[in-house]
Amino acid sequence: MNPDPSQALAELRDILLPPRPGWWPPAPGWWLLSLLILGLSLLLLTWMRRRRENRPVRLALQELAALKLKPDNPDEHRRLYQDFSALLRRFCLVFFADRNPAGLCGQAWLNFLQEHAPLVKRPLLLQELAVLLEAPYARHDFNGDPELTARALKIWFEGQRRGLFRQPRRKPLTEGRQT
Repeated sequence: MNPDPSQALAELRDILLPPRPGWWPPAPGWWLLSLLILGLSLLLLTWMRRRRENRPVRLALQELAALKLKPDNPDEHRRLYQDFSALLRRFCLVFFADRNPAGLCGQAWLNFLQEHAPLVKRPLLLQELAVLLEAPYARHDFNGDPELTARALKIWFEGQRRGLFRQPRRKPLTEGRQT
């Protein structure tokens, strides 16, 4: 005996669907995507800050490249060394404003340059940069090579760059505060 099919159908319950998934917690792919976006944003912000910090270095290197390195007469030779010296001073006034290098001269100036020189080729660099103390004021018989000095300046300027993961320049906490 078969029961009445309509009665058997009436005894069946409706299909229970699972509840709709909520928006929280997101799937692992969304977590990875959000971490990737966050990491790329931080990397971009760090890169932009370093680029802004390295702007004086880029400008100094451009100005150094624009100088004519093969003077025709001794007066131009002396002028070129004056330009080198002025460029280095201007760079230090901007880049190391917190250290107040404006009043430095002679051995104190060389010590400042040595303190901030890159470790690679430091003695050779300082020997070439020491020429800038005498050359702008020398007579016509000065035996200097502007190309060597320009190369030393280029190495010195490039050594001042802040890398992407290097520590940024920090101002000393004690300087600049009036108590």
